Amino acid sequence: MPLQIRRQQLAMNYWVNLQGHGVSNPAKGILQACWEHERRPNTSFGWVGNTQAKEMGLYGREFSPTFYSSVTQNLH
Repeated sequence: MPLQIRRQQLAMNYWVNLQGHGVSNPAKGILQACWEHERRPNTSFGWVGNTQAKEMGLYGREFSPTFYSSVTQNLH
């Protein structure tokens, strides 16, 4: 797979993963609108990720919640 496509795939995987987190997750803050965006477009993940998600038709969709489970081994 070409590197550019691989990077875009990884970015969209992470973007979708963040959509499944609650608003209390600090990483989700990077996707929020910012006053600087209108004055000076930037290449941060929040702006680029949202733009790519809109182009791919992912923006505005609902995603299932992300949850974590711990795996423990019984060492007996």
